[in-house]
Amino acid sequence: MNNLVNYSQILTGYVGSESFLRKIRDVVMRIKEKNPSAVYLCDPVLGDNGHFYVPESLIPIYQNEVLPLADITTPNNFELELLSGMKVTTEAEALTAMDILHQKGIPIVVLSSLDASGTDLASYVSLKDSKEGTRRVWKTIIPRLQGIFTGTGDLFAALFLGVYSKLGKQNLPRVLETTLSTMKVVLGRTKEKADQRKIPVAPGEKPKPSELQLVQSLDVILNPPSSCAAIEVNSGHLQKESGLLGYPSTYTPTRGEPWPKPQHVTKYGQLYMVVRPPVFRFETVRHTCDLVEDALKRYYLLISQHHSMLQSFRKDKVGNEEKAWKGTPNYAGYLDVLKVDLMAPCEAYPNENMDESYELKIDTPDLVGQGMLIASSNWGLLRGLETFSQLLYPTSDFAALQLNSTLLFDFPRFSYRSVLLDTSRHYLSKQVILENLEIMAMNKYNVFHWHIVDDQSFPYQSRVFPELSEKGAYHPYLHIYTQEDIAEIVEFARRRGIRVIPEFDTPGHVRSWGNAWTDFLTKCYNSHGKPDGTYGPINPLREDVYKKMKSLLQEIIQVFPDSYVHLGGDEVDFNCWKSNPEIQAYMQSQNLTDYGVLESSYMLEIMNIVKTLSRNTTYVVWQEVFDHGAGTINQDAVVSVWKSQGNLTAAGEELDLVTSSGYRAIFSSCWYLDYISTGRDWPKYYLCDPQNFNGTSRQKRLVIGGGAALWGEYVDSTNLTPRLWPRASAPAERLWSSQKVNNTQEASHRLEEHRCRLVQRGFNVQPPNGPSYCIVDWNARN
Repeated sequence: MNNLVNYSQILTGYVGSESFLRKIRDVVMRIKEKNPSAVYLCDPVLGDNGHFYVPESLIPIYQNEVLPLADITTPNNFELELLSGMKVTTEAEALTAMDILHQKGIPIVVLSSLDASGTDLASYVSLKDSKEGTRRVWKTIIPRLQGIFTGTGDLFAALFLGVYSKLGKQNLPRVLETTLSTMKVVLGRTKEKADQRKIPVAPGEKPKPSELQLVQSLDVILNPPSSCAAIEVNSGHLQKESGLLGYPSTYTPTRGEPWPKPQHVTKYGQLYMVVRPPVFRFETVRHTCDLVEDALKRYYLLISQHHSMLQSFRKDKVGNEEKAWKGTPNYAGYLDVLKVDLMAPCEAYPNENMDESYELKIDTPDLVGQGMLIASSNWGLLRGLETFSQLLYPTSDFAALQLNSTLLFDFPRFSYRSVLLDTSRHYLSKQVILENLEIMAMNKYNVFHWHIVDDQSFPYQSRVFPELSEKGAYHPYLHIYTQEDIAEIVEFARRRGIRVIPEFDTPGHVRSWGNAWTDFLTKCYNSHGKPDGTYGPINPLREDVYKKMKSLLQEIIQVFPDSYVHLGGDEVDFNCWKSNPEIQAYMQSQNLTDYGVLESSYMLEIMNIVKTLSRNTTYVVWQEVFDHGAGTINQDAVVSVWKSQGNLTAAGEELDLVTSSGYRAIFSSCWYLDYISTGRDWPKYYLCDPQNFNGTSRQKRLVIGGGAALWGEYVDSTNLTPRLWPRASAPAERLWSSQKVNNTQEASHRLEEHRCRLVQRGFNVQPPNGPSYCIVDWNARN
């Protein structure tokens, strides 16, 4: 020891022997004796993913001799298990294990990563004050990054201690946020460098870990970004209501910030204009049509209702309307007219190539004291009107509405942005479907993926085959969608720039079809070669199957005007096919053993039928169709990647395979919103990106978008809207806004405002961030 004991921070990491670990114990004790306020962070490096880096004999030395000296410890999941003596696979287990380490006298325990959800990782920091008897825990959701890196644990510990030394214990959540935000950039740059090098790996060898780009990332280490948000966990342990750290438990809503976030926004200082709904009007320039006029009336009504609702909050309801803004230096005047400039004639139906861009000017240098919305298409005009409505917020006295002087240019990142609703497992009322189309428009979704039939029921009423709904629906006339219902839904969606894409999933998921068409399905046999009374997927050997499918698809193409139709093809159970003597004989005659080939043959025939009916129709299929027949399905098919919700690395590999084969792809693996959890779960959906996979720029351009899915096992008309929203707003922004818009801390405040906006418009949607309130309560509208 060189007697240099006047240290303020101590950091220890990898130690390979018992004697050296005990020497470190002695050094720390001497430094602490000289400077009791010195902060000691112990990174107990033992191993990872079930593998030891050091002798197991070091575990009791850490437990009994080293950790009691630490102020902070940063174990990974494996190390926490070893040091606490318990298995850690869930958040509850992690909190218990971290408390075991607290009991050794460590005030701050940090779990660097927990793979509890199977999709993303979670990092936790736990603070325990033994004197006060309180404990608080925060966590941050971090996206899983594909790659092999060396030194991540060392970097995490060093960054955490460095940030902690600046911010201190009173800002512990910020310490975790800043540490992980910096890690995210460093690892991202490391991965980008590794992707550029693309070092070949010989068969049987493991890829070499990538060296961290630390020197190249000095800029972010010195000036950390903010792209991760720490949220407080209700651990169930002792906790003061007032809060030990004074860290806010609510997110203050923004004012006049649109969702999704526009691509380019310029605000002119604190200048603002005032909108008085009784005198405000839209004024069309150049082109218009019934769709545009309908939208202008709809948005004028929304603005007027917003204003009327606010009048009940006013203290002085008569006179003095101008006192809140007249004479203030930032007041730029009244906006009584918004000019709406549609630069081309209207298109009839939203489509895959529609232009949704728009420009919005409010009191800009070239348009002082005026407002103008400019778009090349009626679809862009609709998006711009929604943004304009979201820019408005109440004046301080609730007498009028105001909006900031702004120049805004906006367009979507992806052309395909969908919400899937399942009307088979539970029937959804037409009103609930229309309500969710309205909310989709507020979030700039442009595709309603209607999973209309499935095993459980067949609510689509076919005029060609009425027996399908008569025998397959839950009720033959109460729980069906007539073609008049569908026409109303399609028209409602059209007027909001939303495409309606139906899904009729075959050859699996067809039990409800069999109620009318028993011979349509495959008869299953038991081990004795006798029919067991059950039926499986469609029997692909029957000629009448294809005749009926052709007639039904012809009707579907006529009823649903969109150029896309979803043909399904997922989760086909081959066991019934394997048991059926007729199919067994066919497989033997064709020298086939892979039943996936049989499924591909069926799907190829269905695709060809669609093309004979309409050359302008594009078919979408689930990824299994590609997996079982990548070389046989038509190149113009769109492949929907949905599997591996618990393993986004595998989902990324699937995207790589699909796009490298030249197919367009839709991504939804991380946006299955029927998987519910307590607490604030939207950030994990927000941080998931459809282009986060190993692939060329050309491949990533083949990912045309993605969508949120709400399957209907536990959802019906009573709970669909609050379960879906505003959670589905997270993927909406990911699919619309710039890829650089990924700061959950910043988004939290905008999402609070957006949720209140939804409530103010009459929608029963759940809080996104914990304790909060909206000026307009939902019950006030109902």
